[in-house]
Amino acid sequence: MMSTGPSQTQPADETADQLRREMAMVRRELGADITGVAAQARELTDWRTYIEKAPWVSTAVAAAVGFMVVPRKLNVDTVDPATIAKLARQNRIVVESKPKAAAKAGVGATAFSLIAGLILRTTLSYATQKVADFISPDKPATPSGAGQRKGTPQ
Repeated sequence: MMSTGPSQTQPADETADQLRREMAMVRRELGADITGVAAQARELTDWRTYIEKAPWVSTAVAAAVGFMVVPRKLNVDTVDPATIAKLARQNRIVVESKPKAAAKAGVGATAFSLIAGLILRTTLSYATQKVADFISPDKPATPSGAGQRKGTPQ
């Protein structure tokens, strides 16, 4: 019969301690990784970062977007009365009825769109901050000790 002595239980205790140390190290590294990811996410969603890193590219993109957003000038042809009379005699006058363009926005509509944009940007910024706070391990999700049972190790 083989006897179970202290020499056989000793390596198991050392292995358990080594495993605990490795798990603690992995937890620390994971916390640092999550902090880094949260910082990168904050940087990627901040438009100021792009302006600071590439001001000329940002200016070019803004100019291109502005060029595409601004409508083209309406081309209106004017015809002299003699040409109209000539076309009328030949029954070749074609009149196209085009709907009138919407009237330009007044001061109230402009102020409303400005305030709506400001509210939208503020809401988006607030939501981004809340998501970053949720992801970031800097602040505990529950008050210290509130979510723990007595006698359980941390």
